[in-house]
Amino acid sequence: MKQIFDLVLEAADLYSFLLNVLMDVYKFSDFDIADEEPFFAIEFAQNSCIRQYVCAEDPSMKIDGMNINVVAEKDVITYKTSLTTNIAPNYKVTIRCSSLGYKDGCKVFTSKQDVLDECLRVENIFVKSAPTDLVKTKGECCICNIETTLLEWPCHHSHTICEQCTNKIVKQTNCVCPLCRSVLPTTFLLKEDVAEKVVLDEDECQDYDDYYIDYYCQDSCLDDEEDFFRKQLKLKI
Repeated sequence: MKQIFDLVLEAADLYSFLLNVLMDVYKFSDFDIADEEPFFAIEFAQNSCIRQYVCAEDPSMKIDGMNINVVAEKDVITYKTSLTTNIAPNYKVTIRCSSLGYKDGCKVFTSKQDVLDECLRVENIFVKSAPTDLVKTKGECCICNIETTLLEWPCHHSHTICEQCTNKIVKQTNCVCPLCRSVLPTTFLLKEDVAEKVVLDEDECQDYDDYYIDYYCQDSCLDDEEDFFRKQLKLKI
């Protein structure tokens, strides 16, 4: 029969295993074998997408991290993960979130690699996206010059960019309008909720669009270069 100290040692091994891979993603709590507790907590980075997600079960709570408990069931080591929120310093509560697979509050794994995979799954389960309520119109995209469905950006009704180019801009650190430099608000969607979209003539606009992403989204662009760029596109602002 597994003793409590065996579970503490197992928790220490798991802690070290995860720490080596997830240092840039999670903030790890201090772990001391002398405390004789076979569990530890990890917190997501402040800029992690999952911190922006709202669980349907309780929209007032945001996911901050995970608790990982090492238990012995029928003398077999298992690892239980649960999503947590910080109600107050040193006071965490478990969140039930069926959309992330935590309907019962926890998930059970039998290997360290499975726990690591679960941490990475939760961290990367979202897609950064443009607002879903942007008005759609038909016309020529000011980035790739292709006649297609356009999204009307909230900064001005004449600032219309196709869905493909908008999605590429959203992925950039500087998600700004190419015409007025206004920041586009973004949202986070579950990957499984985002349908794959087939974009026609993708090869035709690829080179031009890559140029836009690599050059125009940089803050170092000069005003005269922006003016030249706009004239080349024959834009009316």
